[in-house]
Amino acid sequence: ENYMSTVEGEKLPVSHCIKGSDGWKIRPRVAELIDDSLVFQKGTFPSLELANFIHEHKNEYEEIWLCGLVSDICVFSNAVMAKAAVSDTCHIKVIKSATSSFDLEMQERSFIMLKNLHIDVI
Repeated sequence: ENYMSTVEGEKLPVSHCIKGSDGWKIRPRVAELIDDSLVFQKGTFPSLELANFIHEHKNEYEEIWLCGLVSDICVFSNAVMAKAAVSDTCHIKVIKSATSSFDLEMQERSFIMLKNLHIDVI
């Protein structure tokens, strides 16, 4: 409700992903796939809760796969946080075909940066 008064709202002044709205909901076909999976709700990007979870369980995973919107903001920042959380114990992968951005040029730049950080973009 106070999004526009947050730092993110100041920098990206477009109300989006408002809890309970269609843009906030997980698409039905995706929701079916994540029925018993952990889902982290976040107030902004990236999710410290997700990074902390990954760090606490880093020895349980060989790979972590990420996708979503927006590729050069939320997905990018969460991939970097995940990489920091596992250091060298786990491969981080971003699924290119399952993410997108309103700025496709910036998306491609972010994919290059992720690769430079040893995060696989597949």
